[in-house]
Amino acid sequence: ETVLDCIDAFLPKDCFPVGRLDVDTEGLLLITNDGKLAHRLLSPKHHVEKTYLVELAQSLQEGDQKRLENGSIILDEEPVLP
Repeated sequence: ETVLDCIDAFLPKDCFPVGRLDVDTEGLLLITNDGKLAHRLLSPKHHVEKTYLVELAQSLQEGDQKRLENGSIILDEEPVLP
């Protein structure tokens, strides 16, 4: 099952999600059939700023915020952008 299967509405032909939501996340997911718009929103070249709200199981330790801000966190073997 895909996210499009979960939408109980008629969608125009060739629609697809712009970006993704992981299983443990919630938020806005844009659905479009406009490839140029999707590329502009997702391309690092255009850098569309995003804001995330994160709830932590534990408080940040000393230095954690700086590591998050400068991108020195590794997730799935890739550095996280600042």
